Amino acid sequence: MCSSDLISTSSTMTFEQLAEKWLEHGKNVRRLSESCLINYRAHLKNHVFPLFGSTPVSKLTIDDIENLAREINHKVPKTRSYTALRKNLWNYGNGDGEVLSLSYQKEILTVACMVMTWASKRRPALVQENPFEFFKLPDSPEQLYD
Repeated sequence: MCSSDLISTSSTMTFEQLAEKWLEHGKNVRRLSESCLINYRAHLKNHVFPLFGSTPVSKLTIDDIENLAREINHKVPKTRSYTALRKNLWNYGNGDGEVLSLSYQKEILTVACMVMTWASKRRPALVQENPFEFFKLPDSPEQLYD
């Protein structure tokens, strides 16, 4: 596939399709651990794809990642494993664990940004520009796991 084919394909490629390429690259080229890939896939499937997975990457804007940040700020944990692993990482001021921890929210946002950064830094690039490049991730408090 020549670079013009990549550019024309990337104009219609959805974020979900791009993320799948990124996960495949992580598995076969970077040789990420299976547990890491499972976590990345879960962040994408459960939080990112519902909001802009079907959006063509050429149409993504920083507003999309900011909307994701707003949405996950109000999500509640849905699994026992989340509660068990992150019992000391609840948001400050909400110590009873009603919403996802700030550090977990940051992980989700980071994965979405990593997909776009990977695509923009490839040569030839899979996206012409990375609208998430200037998104500032939230600061999260440093806390030790139990």
